[in-house]
Amino acid sequence: MNREKAALTGRDYYDQIDALKGFAIFLVVLGHSIILYPIDLHQNSVCDFIFRWLSSVHMPLFFMISGFCFSCREGYRVFIGKKVKRLLIPYFVFNAVDVVPRYLFPSLVNRARGIGESVHKIIFDGGEYWFLYVLFIIFLLYPWMDRMIKNRIYRFAGVLSVLLLLYFMWPSIPVFRVSQVIYYLIYFTVGVMIKRYWGETVFNAGLSGTGNILLIVVSLLLWIVLIGLKVPHTGIITALTGIFTLYLCTRYPLPVRLFRRFGRYSLQLYLFNGYFLVISRTIAVLILGITDPFIIITFNMLVDFILSYLIIKYICGRIKPVRSLMGMS
Repeated sequence: MNREKAALTGRDYYDQIDALKGFAIFLVVLGHSIILYPIDLHQNSVCDFIFRWLSSVHMPLFFMISGFCFSCREGYRVFIGKKVKRLLIPYFVFNAVDVVPRYLFPSLVNRARGIGESVHKIIFDGGEYWFLYVLFIIFLLYPWMDRMIKNRIYRFAGVLSVLLLLYFMWPSIPVFRVSQVIYYLIYFTVGVMIKRYWGETVFNAGLSGTGNILLIVVSLLLWIVLIGLKVPHTGIITALTGIFTLYLCTRYPLPVRLFRRFGRYSLQLYLFNGYFLVISRTIAVLILGITDPFIIITFNMLVDFILSYLIIKYICGRIKPVRSLMGMS
């Protein structure tokens, strides 16, 4: 745990949390690099399996981390005010910018739409940044749920049971992303529960090197098997298995040191990813004429992940108005 940063913020701070966010955003960008347009890489069975594997875990992990980091000590109004600055401002700014190419340059995007349709989607369906939309709604709801739970384990269990029941009863409610709110509230609530009952011991629990490696191998194999089986209603088990596998990797200092730097900019990497992806896939497929799926994916990752990280950290992150628009201050 980074004690210096914890002292500055007045909150618990864990390098492993940044590393897990780094894992998650890396998997998000890698998944997006398996493009559908202008060439459909999902027609390749290996690419499609990798995409389903990555997609099974990255967003559940983000929501669980958000739950682990949840704190509403300053009061509901102040809490929501901070979330407006952190989430809603970049949500509307980046969605507004996204409207332009979808309307004016339809040949560059795989989901061209008119301005009215885009505005409707932004308001009612999360736009192109649905993660921020759903997370903000969860932040609106959870402080009230937390008051009801009052850190009692049986109430956590009751809330999780109700959420699971609602999710399986109404798996597809299109307005306001209700189904996604219910689904990801499950992971958010689990994250809160882990922090409340296990806290710092989650990242300090002892396990021998051999034992941890064995556990990683078993968990990874189970994760792969669950993806390959395509059994209905196993999405939550699959996601939790993947999250556990990545958590085990944070027991080693090397992946923590490597991925925590990306985790600190995970929101900004998420915001910029779509724009850099348009550039990289246009260059790779339309200009250079590359057709090999793994070269395309690698090229996309180099441009989308590394280049965007450098621009965010060393250029955008040093301009105060831009920092505010990206949810950094």
